[in-house]
Amino acid sequence: MKTMPSIYLNHIDIRQDEVGRFRINDAHKAAIEAGFNKRTKGHEKFLVTKMAQELIEEMTKGLPRILGRPHAQRSTGIPVDLSPVNVVSDGPNELRGTYVVKELVYAYAMWVSPKFHLHVIRTFDAAVNGELKYLTSRNDQFERAYFTRYPGRRLIRDLVIQGEPYWYIGLVVHRAAATVGKAVRHMIAWGLMSIHTLTHRPRNVAIMGKYRREQRRTRQLEFGF
Repeated sequence: MKTMPSIYLNHIDIRQDEVGRFRINDAHKAAIEAGFNKRTKGHEKFLVTKMAQELIEEMTKGLPRILGRPHAQRSTGIPVDLSPVNVVSDGPNELRGTYVVKELVYAYAMWVSPKFHLHVIRTFDAAVNGELKYLTSRNDQFERAYFTRYPGRRLIRDLVIQGEPYWYIGLVVHRAAATVGKAVRHMIAWGLMSIHTLTHRPRNVAIMGKYRREQRRTRQLEFGF
């Protein structure tokens, strides 16, 4: 069961598992959206750092263990896995990944950059304090409406964030590479993606002016697309 409201960093939903750990793969995507290098700031590299390993060791001290993993008892008597890191390798693809406790999300953000660290802290704090109403906010309503109208574009956005080329994405979604590029430009214009996400950025900066003008024009409509 989630322990916090839905949290979005740079338009990326930071998913949680049943005990409230956060999918650090999503935090990595948010860092890429913010313009950081995909390879040098990968969450896999962070988790093997000395700082991360020492944090994990500190958080597991004194906890009872079952098959080598720290557990605690629920009121029902059912043991709960309290491991700071849990790797999910089966089930639906969108739920697979590495789930970590909030402290490790903060540590990862600090490892990425002070600016990203501050952004993560403020976002999580706002969620805890109830200052951000993600599921009822205008932006989230718009995002839900957009991907309801264009359901295939959510997968396109995820694959672009992962750095996949347009030709490969086209094979996955059964569309031409040019169609994928058009969808990406439309999502940038609507503020659902950042230009920093693109592996091959537009050569002509004037193109971005076209995106911005389209965004200003279309935002005047109430989700009319």
